[in-house]
Amino acid sequence: MKRALIVTAAGSSTRFGSPKLLRKIEGKTVLQLSLEAFSDEEFDYIVVTSSKDLMTDYIRIIKGTSLSSSIYILEGGDTRFESVKKALKSLDQDIESVWIHDGARPFLSQALIQRLKTASMKHDSVIPGIQETDTIKLVTKNLVEKTLDRSQIYRIQTPQVFNRHIVDRLLDEPFKNPERITDESLGVESLGLPIYVVEGDKKNIKITFLDDL
Repeated sequence: MKRALIVTAAGSSTRFGSPKLLRKIEGKTVLQLSLEAFSDEEFDYIVVTSSKDLMTDYIRIIKGTSLSSSIYILEGGDTRFESVKKALKSLDQDIESVWIHDGARPFLSQALIQRLKTASMKHDSVIPGIQETDTIKLVTKNLVEKTLDRSQIYRIQTPQVFNRHIVDRLLDEPFKNPERITDESLGVESLGLPIYVVEGDKKNIKITFLDDL
């Protein structure tokens, strides 16, 4: 089965305060760590989405990354979803499985990758999730409306893995508010398609704020 990996790295890092994927952790940038988490995997195509301003920095990082597959870089769109759609359009027709990962998740474990690989052999859409342990309340204008059943609440992570025919449907669907599609599983969900959830990893955090490092 031919596989592609899309790493989303075109965000503005507004909440972080500076380009977070350029920050270093033990001598390596966040982007490099996120890419090298897949060093034991073979992909037929790897593409990194980038903002125009960071293209030169990302090219330099990619050249120093130890992956067996070639890595391509393309300028993303105005939203995460638009960036992913551009990356999807760049894939060869013979790609059968598409992995999509946040460039801001540098702590991806091999165990999670293996869980996703195994599940993707049986399911067209697979995502990792962590079951919520805190009490979760629905709040409107600082007032509690109700308490939600936390046993059914999961925090969703990446990588997310989709059969090619699933992501092709995302390309064809005219979503009304693409800026609200915060990950690809939300797009798949809106199409009414089933999504299988595997156990995520608490260490697989998405770096959003400076305190996350």
